[in-house]
Amino acid sequence: MVNQNKLQALKQISIVAYLDARGISYHTKRGNTLLYSSPFRGDSTPSFYVYLNDNKYHDFGSGESGGDIIQLATKFNEGSFTKAITELENMNLGITPVFSFAGQTETISESVVEIIDEKPLQHKALLNYLQSRSIEVSLARLYLKEVTYEVKGKRWFGIGFQNDLGGYEIRNRINEIDIKTSTKPKTIRTIEVSDSKSINVFEGFFDFLSALSYFQLSKPNHSTIILNTLSLLPKTIPTLSAYKRVNCFFDNDEAGKKAFQKCKEANLSVSDRSEIYTDFKDFNEFHQQNMKSVEIS
Repeated sequence: MVNQNKLQALKQISIVAYLDARGISYHTKRGNTLLYSSPFRGDSTPSFYVYLNDNKYHDFGSGESGGDIIQLATKFNEGSFTKAITELENMNLGITPVFSFAGQTETISESVVEIIDEKPLQHKALLNYLQSRSIEVSLARLYLKEVTYEVKGKRWFGIGFQNDLGGYEIRNRINEIDIKTSTKPKTIRTIEVSDSKSINVFEGFFDFLSALSYFQLSKPNHSTIILNTLSLLPKTIPTLSAYKRVNCFFDNDEAGKKAFQKCKEANLSVSDRSEIYTDFKDFNEFHQQNMKSVEIS
């Protein structure tokens, strides 16, 4: 018999992540509902619904009421509850929080995060997340890792970007919500290029990777700092002042404008590189749209 605490934990696994791991993608998104063609029969009109808010499904074409992740896995495993539990445990999908709000981002305090394991990127859900951000897997693997981490006794997994002191910025997308967290110590990531006269400064690693992709590079031509948070900018000013040119790739928002102004006030020879993505919030948003345009043409 399965321990009830274990069963309740397994029920928190995202149905979307489970279907993703089986190679099943949704066709349409309507608010907080994803519509799939039924994985159990061929149907021309999507009739298999997954509700993100409560992590439940309903297969309208079968006449069944549907249910939770355990019931779905049991159906995939020819009605065997035991095989369903074993499959969910072996898939290593992580335990997904059930969000009751309709927000887009959930931030977890770094004070409660502990890294358990790190390895090369391989989990399909994470590779799909990178693809949704238009980041090539081959490029991502040069700078990112797959990390398993623990928060208050529960284990999760995500994309990890390591900083200069060994801490991690961690990202994932679960139930259409971006999960952002980090571990201590939190600091910048520095990539030095020998004899570089210029230095690039990015707010986050997705913008950094987007820039590499945009310029068709696997590594930067100039020394580079990824701040991981704008609050660390003042501490980097002495380092930046040693360079003849500071290329700022900040977001096109109020915080990004203030950060650029701080660099100017520090008498740095700055260049506002956000001009590349003027009509977008940041480099990654621009890159995603740019990649879509390339694919269409």
